[in-house]
Amino acid sequence: MAIVGGLLDFDTYDDRIKDSLKIAKQRKIKIKFIEEEAITYHPNTVKITMGDDKEEMEIAGISIGGGKIEIVELNGFVLRLSGHNPAILVVHNDRYGAIANVSNVLARYQINIGQMDVSRKEKGKVALMTIEVDQYIDQTILDEIAALQNIIQVSRIVD
Repeated sequence: MAIVGGLLDFDTYDDRIKDSLKIAKQRKIKIKFIEEEAITYHPNTVKITMGDDKEEMEIAGISIGGGKIEIVELNGFVLRLSGHNPAILVVHNDRYGAIANVSNVLARYQINIGQMDVSRKEKGKVALMTIEVDQYIDQTILDEIAALQNIIQVSRIVD
């Protein structure tokens, strides 16, 4: 129930969580749970696959207590997000200058980087930049980053 409540964007103490499965069904959201015996990062690990026929996303997270979660994987990329600050996820070609170009845009707008991590599946292919910042990032800044050379996709995560 808590997982589905989270997907429905219910707060930790929202009374609707106990009815989240029913609410998801009413909203025509198909939910399927598969329990498996796998070696995971943590005993409270869950992997969620969501999407439709056109696009699918897979995310893995850990429940660390008190309604808090830590996202540890996105579409096969290792991810380190505390969830305490706004963040941007930048999918890019693994080429020299890509990280510096994104950092330069943020610096120009006086956005301080609190934490940054880069994950790649294979050298020279696609990589994922995870950047936690101290303040909200406006869409115009995201658009500027998206227009940079070697950038494939930019997404914002708000705390």
